[in-house]
Amino acid sequence: MLSKRQWLAGVCAALAGLFVSAAAAQQYPQRPIKMLLALPPGASVDALARLLAAKMGERLGQAIVDNRPGGNMVIASQEVARAAGDGYTLYFTMDQPIVANQYLMAKLPYDPAKDFVPVGLLAEAFMVLTANPQKVPAKNLKELIQYAKANPGKLSFGAGVLPAQIAGELLKLATGTDIIYVPFKGGGPTQQAVLGGVVDLAITDITPVLPYIGSNGRLVAMGSISPQRLPLAPNVPTMAEQGLPELDITNWIGIMAPAGTPAPIVRRLNEEMVRAMNTPEVREKVIGFGLSPAPSSAEEMAARIKADTGKWEKIVKASGVRLD
Repeated sequence: MLSKRQWLAGVCAALAGLFVSAAAAQQYPQRPIKMLLALPPGASVDALARLLAAKMGERLGQAIVDNRPGGNMVIASQEVARAAGDGYTLYFTMDQPIVANQYLMAKLPYDPAKDFVPVGLLAEAFMVLTANPQKVPAKNLKELIQYAKANPGKLSFGAGVLPAQIAGELLKLATGTDIIYVPFKGGGPTQQAVLGGVVDLAITDITPVLPYIGSNGRLVAMGSISPQRLPLAPNVPTMAEQGLPELDITNWIGIMAPAGTPAPIVRRLNEEMVRAMNTPEVREKVIGFGLSPAPSSAEEMAARIKADTGKWEKIVKASGVRLD
């Protein structure tokens, strides 16, 4: 049992820690903030990261986006997990390394639940299935499924990120089709591959393929993998509308910090993040990237992570995808 002197010493130490954290937050930041991103330059998520870094930098000083792709987002995750919790290293992340990788790999070099603290959600990202009409004689999803069933193993689909690969595997399972998966390093290369006929189908976010669907005719949009029709492609029906509710994959984008980052600094970062996301010019650009703005508090992000962890466990098991 603690003596009165020991108890008072503990209280004083805790209060001293709070005062130090509050003082650090008042002086923060004093040098550039680095935002690690586990994706290559050029994708919509990268565009959002650079836009937000510039906007937040107007009030926080310089914020730098540091692209660290590779290792199924493990490389960047591990670096952030090992970084000091001082607010100068942030993780501009998606749900894969935080909620999905633990079910895709037998062992991770970081703990998604213990090595990070949420700062806040930024936006949601949705995918679309497109086909090269020179390779696929189908005008809609129903015709595509019929053709794929009649020609097992003939069609291929490209995907540049793990959620897109999983969506393709779920599509095959739900429709009983045999379509070959071809991996690419990002949405840009996947788009070029389907345009060039290297693959017959592609699953990407809407942004890189938007100029090629519709009246252009170089690609046919078979369906969006989203809860509702996408504002940038309102004529493209969702997979659920076409009888495939199994393809319910919504990716979130947000900011996390290393564990131990003082709460006052997390609050400051969240305030600046939400302020930037709610400015009309930023919202307009984010929608133009094919993303849906959804800024949140740190607590709301924590709740979303908790809910999506169970959801992704089911999705990964159903798809059969493994990364080891």
